[in-house]
Amino acid sequence: MTGVRHSLIVAVAAVSLVGILSGCAKADPRASGQGPVPEDVLLLVSNAHRTMSIVNQAENILIRDCMVAAGFEFNIDRTTRSYDSPDPSLTPFVGVMTLDDAEQHGYEAFVGSPYFAGAMVDNDTLAADYEAMNREYREGLSPSDREEYDKAFDGGADKTWIALDDGSAMPAEGCLASSRHEVLGEDWLDVMVTFNAVQMVPLQLDINGDPDVISAGNAWRSCMEDAGYHFDTVSDAIAAGVAMRGVSVQPSAEEIAQAVADVYCQEDADLAQTTQQALDRAQQRVAEENLDVLLAWESVQEGVLQRASDIIGVTYTPLGEE
Repeated sequence: MTGVRHSLIVAVAAVSLVGILSGCAKADPRASGQGPVPEDVLLLVSNAHRTMSIVNQAENILIRDCMVAAGFEFNIDRTTRSYDSPDPSLTPFVGVMTLDDAEQHGYEAFVGSPYFAGAMVDNDTLAADYEAMNREYREGLSPSDREEYDKAFDGGADKTWIALDDGSAMPAEGCLASSRHEVLGEDWLDVMVTFNAVQMVPLQLDINGDPDVISAGNAWRSCMEDAGYHFDTVSDAIAAGVAMRGVSVQPSAEEIAQAVADVYCQEDADLAQTTQQALDRAQQRVAEENLDVLLAWESVQEGVLQRASDIIGVTYTPLGEE
């Protein structure tokens, strides 16, 4: 969460948490542990990063509005994001372009992406550290105003805490509590337990250590070096290509040449297919190891995401429902 973070909440205990979720939820035949994890549960892994991001940004908006209404400044990330784009950790920018795309448009497919926007222009807003801005603002207040700021945010030094069933606790008052209540809904304290659990799941699929991905990445890197380019990752190559564009509308010859080499080398190394296969294996593993938590989140996410989307002003379409 941007601004003053949710980290006021104490860490939850994974073992007791799974027991709580299992005990509260009705038995689901998909949690039998026999056979492959169903596709709809696998999609929960794919969607989880975006759902967490949407919920957190909705809370940030409400906290900001609440703090402003109390007479204080509160900075949040106002960068526009495409919530319906696959998360880069699940689709690490390989296989996006064809050779024809590269020859005609260079890295056009990535121009304007929030993940590479910083490479295009020197934009202070994109690079802003909102937590630091809020800390600096708070520290600049008089002692009495700082006390009022803290009370407005989470109840202040003498705040009342709510104990959750997972062993964690959260402030019972202030803008933090009211924002969570509005986003998570009427049963927000129960939903908070599930939300905490989902945030513990290693949703950012780590395939960097996959032997096949390492081999394909080395092949891509060697191919690029033969073409005169030296990048560690495809993302690095894209960032450099987008930076060439600057404020220009049309790609330069240099950008097109690099994009063509990049795509050719991805295809030569079979990088896209190898990456996707590794992601599929990792997704299956995460789903199998966290099935109870994912099923618990599935049971509550629809209402939460609808409220969060309304607050942000976006239409959120989960993967698999397009």
